[in-house]
Amino acid sequence: MDKKIMIAAVAVVAIVIVAAVAVVFMNNDGGNEETERVTNNLIVYGNANNDNKLDSKDVDFLKKIVNGDMTWDKATYPYADANVDGKITQADIDLVNKFIKGESAIMYYKDWNLGISSVHFPITGKISVSREVAFDIAMIGGWYDQIAGCQKTPDEIAKLDETAYPGSHKFISLRAESVAYEFDPVIASGVTLIAGDPYSFDDAVINQFANYNKTAAAGKTVDCLLLPHSREINGISWIQTIFALGVMTLNQDNTSDYVDYVDKIQSKLEDAVKNSANVKEKSYICLYAGSSVYKVSDTEFAADIYKAGAENYGDVTNLNMLPLTSAIKNPIDTYIPVTIDDILTAQPDVIFIEHTVTNATHQDAINNLKNAIKAFENTKAYKNNQIYYVAYDLVGSTAGVSSLLYLASQIWEGEFDAQDGIDNMKDYYNTFTKVDTSNFENTYFMPVGMKDL
Repeated sequence: MDKKIMIAAVAVVAIVIVAAVAVVFMNNDGGNEETERVTNNLIVYGNANNDNKLDSKDVDFLKKIVNGDMTWDKATYPYADANVDGKITQADIDLVNKFIKGESAIMYYKDWNLGISSVHFPITGKISVSREVAFDIAMIGGWYDQIAGCQKTPDEIAKLDETAYPGSHKFISLRAESVAYEFDPVIASGVTLIAGDPYSFDDAVINQFANYNKTAAAGKTVDCLLLPHSREINGISWIQTIFALGVMTLNQDNTSDYVDYVDKIQSKLEDAVKNSANVKEKSYICLYAGSSVYKVSDTEFAADIYKAGAENYGDVTNLNMLPLTSAIKNPIDTYIPVTIDDILTAQPDVIFIEHTVTNATHQDAINNLKNAIKAFENTKAYKNNQIYYVAYDLVGSTAGVSSLLYLASQIWEGEFDAQDGIDNMKDYYNTFTKVDTSNFENTYFMPVGMKDL
């Protein structure tokens, strides 16, 4: 890796949700026509006014353009061109009306390469996804009952928590040795949409399905959804995935509660940063623990690093909503090897050690942290009791935002309410999942810090 390690100093940014802005557009007489709330959350073509829903307001918006009452601002409203032919006509109005009525059509969306991809709308058949984080997305979006397959091995599927994910033991394993989907098993499974993160696909398979769809009978096509589950790629995260799939599966009314929840957390964080001189930016590093250990070897670790404009993992995407900045800057990649010497040189204020163990107790997490911190005794984070052992399924997924207020209460002690942080985590799981939170503080979801030892 690049041995030139620098401490980053970057302003606090909200990564997960693109901030909404009010846009006043001009009518053809030069006067103010109206104000629209542009969000860039629903990146489906047909969302003409670029808000959070595809509805009759989009039809009205298109009619103004077609009738000459308004000029199309392509930069602000790129999704007005529903059929992506480069112009706004009656055909776009007709297509959006078909979407609103749930009629069969081709729907276009902006993919993680910032290109244009499509699906056969509406998606009412079986869906295959990656893993648990995608199950959570499906529950938020209201299409969990459509999941029929996932990219986990049969043994991994058998170990899924049916209390949290009802019916998951019946999911079909579509995990290939190469991790990416393979054509024949997907066709045999009967799914009509395969979704995941970039590791789920390769170009050859995507092209194979595209060619297959040209001659497939109605209802037998298989679309590849190039929207992330647990990544932020070119500014597109699971937020956009949740909104897009809500529309594509005719479940868009289910998505607004999650965005309202995220907005609430963001507001609390932003208010604290603005109103308290003690909430100062700190540097951090995320060391990925894998299934049971946090070391790649005795001297080397794996770290997740945030890099603007790249493919970023869910953990750093969420953590960057806090007044935190990566202690290692300008990495070659966003998942990199680091040594103890690298960490000692960077001297992060905070160290997160992440695990993916789902059958552990809170006491197991405490014991694991005790063993893990021995390697970091000469770091600033160790001396200031700022090393945490956290579940990737918490911080690296749709649930990640729920953990931020609690983590903030530990990192900036006295500036945030720890109980409020716990309550917000419980609120997330109670509202959007089937996880039992009655004993939440003793589960593996609960973050553990050096102060708990």
